[in-house]
Amino acid sequence: SLPVFDEVMEYFVQRYTEACHSQLVTEEDSRMMDRLFQTGLKIVAEFKALSAKVQEPSDTLKRCLLYLSDRAGISSEEMAATLVNVMIAAGEAPASILAQTLEEIAKHPDVQGKLLQEAMNRQASGGFERWFDGLHYTQSCITEGMRLFAPATLVQRSAQRHTTLAGFPVAKGTVVGVCVHSVHHNPEEWPEPELFNPDRPGLDYQLSRGMLTFSKGPRGCPGKHVAMAICKVALNMIAEEFELSVLPGQPPSAECPKVAKMVEWSVDGLSLIHISEPTRLLSISYAVFCLKKKKKKKN
Repeated sequence: SLPVFDEVMEYFVQRYTEACHSQLVTEEDSRMMDRLFQTGLKIVAEFKALSAKVQEPSDTLKRCLLYLSDRAGISSEEMAATLVNVMIAAGEAPASILAQTLEEIAKHPDVQGKLLQEAMNRQASGGFERWFDGLHYTQSCITEGMRLFAPATLVQRSAQRHTTLAGFPVAKGTVVGVCVHSVHHNPEEWPEPELFNPDRPGLDYQLSRGMLTFSKGPRGCPGKHVAMAICKVALNMIAEEFELSVLPGQPPSAECPKVAKMVEWSVDGLSLIHISEPTRLLSISYAVFCLKKKKKKKN
C-alpha cells in the first residue's frame, strides 16, 4: 500500500512544482486521488479483519485512530478518507518542517552537540521504545522549527454564531482566516521571533498560546502526534549519524523558489554538507541533503 502513496505524492510534487501550473483539478488528479482512496479502503478492511481477531486489545491499539473510529461507528469510507488525509499530512508537513529545521541546526554547532548527547543517551537507555518520551531537546528543536516554518500558513474557521472579535462584529457563517506565520512571529509572544532558539520558554506544540502549527480545538490536525513522532525520530537519528554544515554559496531556503501551495517546500531542496569523507546522500521527501557520515570512534 505504501508504494501507492509514494507514487501519488511524487505525481503531485511534479504537478505543483511547474511554474504557473493550472489550478484546475484535472482528470489525472482525480484518478490519482481515487487511487489513494481505494488504497485507504483496502487498509481499513485489512485493519478491521486483524483487529477482529484480537480478544484483548493492547493500550497501543486502543489509542489507534482507526480503532477508535471503528469503535465509534464511523463508516469505512470516512475512515479511509481520514487515513488518506493523515498520510498526506504526515508525509508532506514533517518533510517541510524537518528540512528547514535541519538548515537552522546546521548553523548552530552547539545545538548539534546537545542533540548528539541526547541521541547517545537514547542508545544507552535501550532505544526509542524506552527513551522516546525522554527526547526533550529533540522535541524542542522540532517545535521551534514548527514555529519558524509552519508548513500550513493559513487556518480558516466558520463562525458558528454572531460574535465580536477584537472589537469587530463577526456574523454567523463568516469564514475567519488566521495567519499562522503572523501568530508565530508575534514579538509579544516570542521575543526575537526570527531567531532559531530551541531553549526559548513556552515551546509546546499543544498548549502554547502562540503555537498554531496544528491549529487548535476539536478540528485541529488529527495527525499532529504522528507528525511530531516522525520528526523526533528522524532528527534524533540524523543527529546521531551526521554532522551538518551549510554548503558554501548555497542561498538560504528563504531566498529559494517556493511551490505556491498550502504546504510549501523549496523547489530545489536544501543543500547541507560536511567536509569529511565518505559522502552519503540522504533524501528526506522533497528536500535532498548532502551529508557526511560521522567517523566511528574506535574502542
